[in-house]
Amino acid sequence: MTLVEVMAALVIFTLVMLTLMGALRVMAQGVTDMRARMDRTRLLYGVERVMRRDFNGALVTREKEPPACVGRNTQGESPVWEFFSTNSFAPEGKRPAVGVTRVEYYLKPTEGAQSELTLYRRETPWPAGSSDDPVMKDPERLAAGIKEFRISFHNGREWATAWRQNRLPNAVRLELVLKGDETAPQVMVFAPTVTPAGVEETKGK
Repeated sequence: MTLVEVMAALVIFTLVMLTLMGALRVMAQGVTDMRARMDRTRLLYGVERVMRRDFNGALVTREKEPPACVGRNTQGESPVWEFFSTNSFAPEGKRPAVGVTRVEYYLKPTEGAQSELTLYRRETPWPAGSSDDPVMKDPERLAAGIKEFRISFHNGREWATAWRQNRLPNAVRLELVLKGDETAPQVMVFAPTVTPAGVEETKGK
């Protein structure tokens, strides 16, 4: 073989290897993206499962303060959503005797990433003081890496961005945008399945 033929063979081999390396990089990136999407899907499924179970047990108590359901688009110490529920996540034997808890969802800036939010859930006994179990009072982190979070409530005619009434909304809609998925906001809609009751007692004349 002449020197020219050897050099031509090396050039062809180099081009083939570069093409293969590029294809492998694309495949590796595809696998990484797929895993990230699967992780986000599992995260959203977990959040939806917890929220849906909570709200499926939502009810109205006879006490009007605090109201049966409160919600607003905010972050910090005020919950974005809070209501009474009979579907406690506390271990058996550590739930209030009446079986009702106050469920609260909070949004707080993620530590070390101020442009992202973390969603927390807290469950406390109702009436207050019906249980001293600390497990129920500790907030639980549900999801991090939230870029946007919007909540709205349906009053039977339209969607409102705030709710503070001693009755349950017809439905609650959440819109989440997760880190790495900014172009595809996720929408969840929940409706209570327990018939609101006990707002007013019927008294005989």
